[in-house]
Amino acid sequence: TLTISSGTGGSISTPGAGTYQYDYGTVVPIKAVANTGYHFVAWTGNTGTIANTSAAETTITMNGNYTITATFAIDAGGTQTLNISAGTGGKITTPAAGVHTYNSGAVISIKATPSAGYLFVAWIGDTATIANVNSAETTITMEGNYSITATFAKTTQTLKLLKGTGCSSTTPTASITYTYSYGAIVPIKAVPLTGYDFVAWTGAINTVADPYSAETTVTMLGSYTITATFAKTKHTLTISAGPGGSITVPGSGTYQYDYGTSVSIRAVADTGYQFLAWTGDVERITSGTSTSTYIKMEGNYTITATFVKKTYTLSMYNKTGGYSLSPGGKTSHEYETEVPIKAVPETGYHFVAWTGSISEIDDVNAAETKITMLNNYTIYPSFAKDIHTLTISADPGGSITYPSGGAGMYSYNYGTSVSIRATPATGYKFVAWTGDIDNITNSAAASTYIKMEGNYTIKATFAPK
Repeated sequence: TLTISSGTGGSISTPGAGTYQYDYGTVVPIKAVANTGYHFVAWTGNTGTIANTSAAETTITMNGNYTITATFAIDAGGTQTLNISAGTGGKITTPAAGVHTYNSGAVISIKATPSAGYLFVAWIGDTATIANVNSAETTITMEGNYSITATFAKTTQTLKLLKGTGCSSTTPTASITYTYSYGAIVPIKAVPLTGYDFVAWTGAINTVADPYSAETTVTMLGSYTITATFAKTKHTLTISAGPGGSITVPGSGTYQYDYGTSVSIRAVADTGYQFLAWTGDVERITSGTSTSTYIKMEGNYTITATFVKKTYTLSMYNKTGGYSLSPGGKTSHEYETEVPIKAVPETGYHFVAWTGSISEIDDVNAAETKITMLNNYTIYPSFAKDIHTLTISADPGGSITYPSGGAGMYSYNYGTSVSIRATPATGYKFVAWTGDIDNITNSAAASTYIKMEGNYTIKATFAPK
């Protein structure tokens, strides 16, 4: 790279002041041009590959990164012009306002005088050779043609603060005009209303130390009207659902809202669950136990919708032939609970099946099984009487005349009293019933009864007369 510039009294015409890139070994033409009243002196800086450092127009070979400067000097015996004037609030007393011609290099006294109620601020314009630009009385060295102006400001300045929307108060008090000495550093402060944040000072803020700070200073170099601006505070709502449900409004996640916004929130329970309550930062929730409600955003809040499993009722009632039920009656169980159920029949009965709300019973044909609680259920066990067999026969010497079918096997419900009768043949007499005779009313009587509480085998016996 080649960085090329000029000192006072001239300029770079080729390639122009600035920074340029060239390939290694490139021979670059360079040219400096002196201003009127000046002449070129020499190239300075990294001049090792400049063909002629004393020539205003020459070349430099790019074997590295170079920085060079063209220097100039005032021509002997030349003249320069000074155009001197005053801004509002004062006048030029030395030399007098206007255009003056001086020998090159002359040191000229200059003086500005402020009017009543004003003070001198500074010299502006071509001020490079002014001894002290902040002094009303100083000197300027004539190394070129210059135009300068003396500036002034009122000795007192006014400040008025205004309150933007969301402002509670300011210091100094808003809407009142205050007077300060020129250059005074005045503390200013803005206080927001609840729910607002300070944004910035706007208006005449050039001399405000920090326009984005609610508490800062302003330097009184003029009369200023400044406004404190605010914006509503942003707050975050983080909302989620516990097991058993979801958030439908606004949906699970984190959201931003202006201070004071009433935000609609809604939670929906899954099947088998019911909403319990909102938990977390619930102070600004309208109703903490409602699935659909509102939360007023006056801070950063995190809330969670909580759910519990629904409770369902299992109603179990006995039927004829039933002895006991488990659990029996009305019992409460959580959603999806698997409840063991059991039916015990009375003596002489046997379990047949479960009836009623049987869709979630594992095995409706089993007296001992389980039911899954997905709703309210009412179930009943059904029973049937046990069936028992009676096998009846007769020894030689007689016959069975009742049951009417004679000797054989018969089936009866449990507990049935069955009439039995044996009739002896001619020359014989009935002796007794033998076999399973415990439930025979009178085992020595040819005509009697047997109560069917089991499977029985009996025989009528006879003897000769």
